[in-house]
Amino acid sequence: ISSQNVVIKARANGILLKKFFNEGDFVKEGDILYEIEPDSYEAAFNLAKANVASLDVQLQKTQKDWERIKALYDSGASSEQEKDTAYWAYEGAKANLASAKASLQTASINLDRTTIKATMSGMTGLKQVDVGALVSDGTPLVEITQISPLNVEFSIPDIDIMKQKYNI
Repeated sequence: ISSQNVVIKARANGILLKKFFNEGDFVKEGDILYEIEPDSYEAAFNLAKANVASLDVQLQKTQKDWERIKALYDSGASSEQEKDTAYWAYEGAKANLASAKASLQTASINLDRTTIKATMSGMTGLKQVDVGALVSDGTPLVEITQISPLNVEFSIPDIDIMKQKYNI
């Protein structure tokens, strides 16, 4: 009896492009099993990456503006309203950049989910979906059965126990 079975499921939506195993193969944890069409996920990742770069530049600009206006305010050459405006623009730019970085992290996670990997070592079962099929988050793809350790259960007839015990 196997100690563990796991059903590998899709965690992204798209066309199943490639299968990297044959049914009955032994796979190791982390081996790539399938690839789901990554195009839209790559585009979202690239957009999020560009947004981070743009907002990083915006943050640098608002930081310089804030430092400049603060110095002018400290010397009496700028109003309190100008100081407040520069400060809040700087704080807003920091928040926008943090939000964009979180979006980039989400896009990276989603892109990574287009590569389906074995979550444990074991023998693959029958594929449940053919290459070329449209899959969605949660679609079962293949089952992996752990073969090490393998637990074996068996029973011994009472007569054999008696023969062994009494040397019959």
